Amino acid sequence: MVVEKRRFPRVVFKCLVYVRYENKTEIYPSYTGNISLGGLMVTLQYKLQTDTQVLIELFLKEKERPLQVSGQVRWVTSTSAVENDDTMYDTGIEFSILTEDARMRLNAVVSQVSSQ
Repeated sequence: MVVEKRRFPRVVFKCLVYVRYENKTEIYPSYTGNISLGGLMVTLQYKLQTDTQVLIELFLKEKERPLQVSGQVRWVTSTSAVENDDTMYDTGIEFSILTEDARMRLNAVVSQVSSQ
């Protein structure tokens, strides 16, 4: 039996996201797989280590400014890309700090998606 450890409801939601190691210049663009007020899952071409601190830019809606949050990698699993056999990494990131604005914008997206 699997015990659910998440504190917030998670919804399937795809949006552009940039993930960057704190204090590094490399940016890893990708798309979210799912999202909640507590964090997100993103598939990356590069494996990040658990507990790595990251900076995230989320483009929740097309014409809105991106949401900038910090987070910490909590889990990583390897997967194969469908188009080719390259290894990709599903990466679970827990948000570390959310401003009130970020919390409100995320909550609006989660509520909208979950009510559909």
